[in-house]
Amino acid sequence: MTDPRDRQTTGLWIGVALALIGLAGIVLPPLAGVSGMGGGYALACVGLFILIAGLVTALVYLQRARGLARILAGDGTLARWIYTEAESQCQIDNEFRGSVTQNRALYFIMVAWFVVIVGALVAYDYHQNQEVNWPFAGGMLLIVLLLGIVAWVSPRVLRRRAYRGGREVIIGRSGLVLSGVLHSWAAPLSRLSEVSLVEDSLQTALEFSIRSAGWLGSSSSGYVVKVFVPPEQLDAARRVVIELNPVA
Repeated sequence: MTDPRDRQTTGLWIGVALALIGLAGIVLPPLAGVSGMGGGYALACVGLFILIAGLVTALVYLQRARGLARILAGDGTLARWIYTEAESQCQIDNEFRGSVTQNRALYFIMVAWFVVIVGALVAYDYHQNQEVNWPFAGGMLLIVLLLGIVAWVSPRVLRRRAYRGGREVIIGRSGLVLSGVLHSWAAPLSRLSEVSLVEDSLQTALEFSIRSAGWLGSSSSGYVVKVFVPPEQLDAARRVVIELNPVA
């Protein structure tokens, strides 16, 4: 079983590493004499994006690590159970399908932004120099392809990790641990908007709607974590809804 605390520590160091890489992408090209349209602007834009992403990642994982420590210590635990192997398989398959759908939507949004921004820069350069800057355009296309690869690979990596994450479910007041993965609504810019219990003849599940604040006042985004509830844990699930909905 993979310790979920290891993932928070890894995420923190990844954020720090990304921030340093982004900073290098901003600082080093001018020092190396790279001109703006010769690739300097592209490297600076990508470096700034990576720097911001790294700092946000480090901050989020630092808060997640603190929240996870409280959950594992039993502070504010509302429910706790262990799936059978069949129940765990059903849960993991559902998470995988949701992750694939979400990544596909995010990828197309990022591609649209790249087309608009890069298209404007290429058009401006063509207007100034009467030729297309193919190295710049090619570099941006490579980034789009790399993002597509990441969007395809990441759900499959998460599914593999889920198999190693154990079958225990822990639901606390600040987050939940499912398949060894922490879903927190106590992290920066995150909140729990609603908890509902969906009961039917096939499968009963708790649905946690977790939202994140948008940038500069933009509308918030979010996702839903669906936790299948074993029949013997139905009363505990109902208590979770009662306890957490006032918080939401």
